[in-house]
Amino acid sequence: MKTLKLTESEESRLIKILQERYSKSLNLFEISTIKGILEKLGVKVDDWTPDFKDL
Repeated sequence: MKTLKLTESEESRLIKILQERYSKSLNLFEISTIKGILEKLGVKVDDWTPDFKDL
């Protein structure tokens, strides 16, 4: 697995992009994947969506 080093502005922009995609998606697998990525980036996602591993 590769590790990415992001600047604060890159991380902030990536989070905004993922949050926008998350809010518009109707695909449960996509939503759960994005939720996992956001949580790894330190964003708390407080909703009913299960983790990808639970699907």
